[in-house]
Formats: sequence, structure tokens, C-alpha cells
Amino acid sequence: MARYHDGLFQKNYDTNAFMNNIKAIENIQAITHNMYEEEVEMSPIDYVARAVFLLSKTPKQFNLFHCFNDKVIPTGAIIDVLNSRGNDIKVVSNDEFKEIYKKNMNDNIQGIVISDMSLDDFNDDESDILLKNEFTSNILKMLDFTWPLPDAKYLKILISNLIDVGFL
Repeated sequence: MARYHDGLFQKNYDTNAFMNNIKAIENIQAITHNMYEEEVEMSPIDYVARAVFLLSKTPKQFNLFHCFNDKVIPTGAIIDVLNSRGNDIKVVSNDEFKEIYKKNMNDNIQGIVISDMSLDDFNDDESDILLKNEFTSNILKMLDFTWPLPDAKYLKILISNLIDVGFL
């Protein structure tokens, strides 16, 4: 994810699945309630680099880590920032989203919304995927490292940078 201090994103932002999903949602101006509420983790690369550096100094018996930000935000926080910049992304029902998606299945969204799912996967069920990294987070806390919350300021800088390069 983009650096925390300035929101600069990797050079290949256009091939990043997460960013492409955000772009697709922006293009079709719709998102389901479940997608809006879904928690996402954003690990700023400058923090990832520092965490990896710190973890590399741990004793040999600690050699397997799951290094990601343990502070998650709802996708809706990103949508809210996009809407504050003039978008009108609406929260719609799953059925409405399917129809909007089908109508826009062209170069407008490039078939990338939730690329690992089919339209049949949009239902009212919650995801059963649970990411955990308590062991790694506890080690990092002992090393005086804490992950930042991807707050509105960070999201605004990230979105601004993606607009500046013509991605959004």
C-alpha cells in the first residue's frame, strides 16, 4: 500500500487488484452494503519495511511472521473519501449491484470488480475469511512498533496521488 507519510503508491498501481477494485467501484458508482462494511487492511509500505527490518533482528526460533497492519478500516471509509471528492457512489442491494455490474461489463470496469468472485457470490452472507497476526503484532509491539490507522488524512493523500497520476 502507499507510503504513510506522503501517500505515494507503488509504480505498478494500475496492476494492483485492490486499487483496481476501488477504481471499478468508482467507475460504476455503486457498492453493496456488505462491500461497504467489509474491513480491509492497508499496510503502508514504509511501515512494512520498518516492520520487516525489526523482525529480521529477532532470534532464530522466531522465523515465521505474518506482517500486515492489524488496524483495519471499512471499505466505506475509502468510498466516503471518494464521495467527498465529487463522486456519488451509492450503497445498493446485491441485486441492484449485479444489474449495474452486468450493464457495465466492458472497458468501463474491465471485469475487475472483486476479480476472485463471480456475480453469484454476492449475497447477504458475511465473509468467513479471518486474517490473524497476533503473534507478529505482539512481537512488533515488544519492539516498540505499532501500525498506523489508515485514517481519512492518509486516504485523502492516497486518493489525491492516484488522481494526480490519472488512475482515478
